[in-house]
Amino acid sequence: MTTRIPPRRGQCPLLLMGLIATIASAEPLVLNEYNAVSGSNFLNGGDEFVDEDGNTSPPFDPFFGRVQGNGGDWFELVVVAEGLDIRGWQLEIFSDGVVEPRLVFTDASLWQSLEAGTIITVAEDVPDDPSYDPANGDWWINVNAANPEDGGTGEFITADNFPVNNDDWQLTIYDAEGNVVFGPAGEGIVSDDGIASDIGVNSREVFALQASPAADIGRDDPGYNDSNTSSFGAPNGVLDQVAQDFTPLRTDQPWPDRDFDGISEDGNRNGIVGDATCIGGATANCDDNCALVANPGQADTGGIGNALADGIGNACQCGDVNNDGQVLQNDGLRVRAFALGILPQLPSPTKCDVSGDGLCDLFDAAVILRAQTGQPPGVTQSCEAAVGPEDETDLLYAADRVVEIDVTMDPTDFQTLREQTRDINELIEDPECGTRPWPSPFTWFPADITVDGAQQINLVGIRKKGFQGSLSEEKPALKLDLGRFIAGSDINGVTRLTLNNARQDPSLVKQCLAFQIYRDAGLAASRCNFAQVSVNGEELGIYVNVEEVDETFVARNFNDPLGKLFEAEISDFWPGPWINTWDPDTETAEDGNEEILDLANVLEFTPYETLLPELEARVDIPWFVRYWAIEALIAHSDGYAFNMNNSFFYVSPMDNQMRFGPWDMDSDFFPEGQSIFAIRSALARRMYNLPDTQALFLAEVQALVDTLWDADAYLAEIDRVDALLSPRLLALFGQGAVNEMRFFQDTLRSWLSNREGDVLAELAAPPVDVRDVKVPHLCEQDVP
Repeated sequence: MTTRIPPRRGQCPLLLMGLIATIASAEPLVLNEYNAVSGSNFLNGGDEFVDEDGNTSPPFDPFFGRVQGNGGDWFELVVVAEGLDIRGWQLEIFSDGVVEPRLVFTDASLWQSLEAGTIITVAEDVPDDPSYDPANGDWWINVNAANPEDGGTGEFITADNFPVNNDDWQLTIYDAEGNVVFGPAGEGIVSDDGIASDIGVNSREVFALQASPAADIGRDDPGYNDSNTSSFGAPNGVLDQVAQDFTPLRTDQPWPDRDFDGISEDGNRNGIVGDATCIGGATANCDDNCALVANPGQADTGGIGNALADGIGNACQCGDVNNDGQVLQNDGLRVRAFALGILPQLPSPTKCDVSGDGLCDLFDAAVILRAQTGQPPGVTQSCEAAVGPEDETDLLYAADRVVEIDVTMDPTDFQTLREQTRDINELIEDPECGTRPWPSPFTWFPADITVDGAQQINLVGIRKKGFQGSLSEEKPALKLDLGRFIAGSDINGVTRLTLNNARQDPSLVKQCLAFQIYRDAGLAASRCNFAQVSVNGEELGIYVNVEEVDETFVARNFNDPLGKLFEAEISDFWPGPWINTWDPDTETAEDGNEEILDLANVLEFTPYETLLPELEARVDIPWFVRYWAIEALIAHSDGYAFNMNNSFFYVSPMDNQMRFGPWDMDSDFFPEGQSIFAIRSALARRMYNLPDTQALFLAEVQALVDTLWDADAYLAEIDRVDALLSPRLLALFGQGAVNEMRFFQDTLRSWLSNREGDVLAELAAPPVDVRDVKVPHLCEQDVP
């Protein structure tokens, strides 16, 4: 089974101990499209002049035009490995329960060395066209596989008619030895995870890859779908008719290159990752010898017990805990001393685990020492430096990473983006204020980006973000949607980025620290680090790179990813406008807000005597109490409990329970020392006025102070962020920018040092009375 290695990856400081395979096959030849339009139908139905949707400019194939049958039986392949030799390769078609005789590519020299980005069409009604000349822009080969009497020549592929239709049609590709190279792919397959495909192709459609072809496209790739656009011998239409991007395949761009050191993981471009790693100082035409650690020099001093290069770079040589590039007896003795507590730390702890159990202990020491004389079980490449995190997206949010994002876009578009804003007075005066989620004034613009100076992604979507406090023309907060116009683009598996401008957090510490506290408490919260952003060569500065709260976030944090996700934007469970401004963030949430209306009704009309059981049926009470207690502890002045803002809740269909989480954490650690009893939201106020849940809240705050709060660790985090960012700020904007950041960091240091005492003093005093009354909404200007 092929392990999925996405083609574009980011720099790779490693934090977690999860284990994944880093040496894997890439898919050298993939299915790109097949025609399921029957001989009696036009593409998307209808007739020659209008399709079944009433389009009088109906869809047509650029090669065939709009014709009945859409060109007959044909399918399309894409080469994604450089120098691919497909002589003798076989194509097996499964159609309506029948396995057809295999079509075989001949020994013709045409197939001997195909360049990545080549399109191969196999058809019955189109003559052979071997005029293949990539150097002059001709990337297409067509071969006719019809019977000889129907036009097939047999020169390049078997001359034998074949079916293509919408009856669970599937294709499997075999190499000359009969090994499966790709597939089966098509309609009606079961994925590698055992999930039956729900793609349904009818007799008026084609089956197409609606993502850019790449080495990581598996047979069950989510980019495969039915389509009413067709493009024989050319890149497929994607989304809003934007074509697939073949640029990475047809240029010398090194990919995949997850550590962005300029050495591709498939540097010899044969479609196999890690089969020919760089040895002896070579850096060209060989595969990266440390795929997850940036090592542009590819240093390889030696291996286990000797000084002979072994194709594993020094940067990721497991067992080499003293960083000399070799795994020798001294390494085993160091690990032993560390495991016994004699040695306080190792020079390179991420290289210690050579047994794959996630530990660094006496067993690892024994394995290293035994390996010197060739005794089993032997050192394995299972250490953190070699395998990276189990969740690849962790690479993008690694704490010590600053993602460099250089944006190129139309200057007029960027000026428009900068100037777009919200006028809060206009919103309030709008007759529809409070009847719906707040409308967005921001436009998605096309742009190209370069990540860390190495990875180029074309035609991403970019727009401004912010409700009020973070709005800025000088340094606009930004959203990036890498697949907005061309599907398939990502950075370390992440397709959408939120780049906060930290306008309300000049210390550049608060947001990531706050999210980390929530995660340390076991709640769902975004991962977070930093980005350095420029647009058209203008440096905008340091941004906070925050994980988007969306379907992907839900799938990673909750057991069932199919529930409803709502974001609070001045939203609550009070009657009136409060319940209408919750912003649905998943497709299921867009279907209706019944849960919001139901909870608002319960909070308004249920007497205190029977309220708790009603709440327990709708809200995960322990989860909410912990979420609320952390808001109180970190003085989140713009969160849910106090300001009915910058938060979300998720409702799982498994138990119909609401679970809350934080968002936009730049207004926490409130410098004036906000009281833990600053409670204004409907749910928190009613629960505070219930004796049982008030006691739970106060006990939870106390427990967090006793077991979670760690001011010394938070002060150390400030020091770490300062060391990470001050050199960049100095280079970008001079010492004044560094001084400004440090001024606010010093203010935060003082606050963090005093917070535990302030909270304990509040807990020791009698609980504050909090009136259970409705708070007026912005849209309710006449409410007293």
